[in-house]
Amino acid sequence: MLELRGSYRFASPDIIHEVFDGECVILNLASGTYYALSVSASRLIESLLQGTAIENLATLHGPAYQCDDVEAFFEKLVTLGLIMPTSTLESPGHAISDTLRLKSKSWPDRPTIEVFDDLADLILADPIHDTDEAVGWPTMANTKERAA
Repeated sequence: MLELRGSYRFASPDIIHEVFDGECVILNLASGTYYALSVSASRLIESLLQGTAIENLATLHGPAYQCDDVEAFFEKLVTLGLIMPTSTLESPGHAISDTLRLKSKSWPDRPTIEVFDDLADLILADPIHDTDEAVGWPTMANTKERAA
């Protein structure tokens, strides 16, 4: 088991996320893989990205899951290469807010993440992202420049 402490951020600028009806979807633009997070996992990742220290989030206990579930969730995020520790120059993560602590008592599920790569070929072949920056879409970028 990894020792997870401090503040974390997404591991790359190619990793983006969006929340839909309380559930977070993370997309790795470099691999085309996307991830669906449960409601409780979505709340945890949002708090983590706002600077809450991972050890503070791991202490949350709700009726639907145990501390081990939270730790396993964060460990999976690290293993998948989605998050990494912030640099030591940045401020340490802040303590968990009372609001988040209260919300944790009503979380409906365990913090889980599902991995999907069924659309990877389409995401990686998206012509909007492969455009010539000077000209824009729909002009494709020079393949030699893209390979560099």
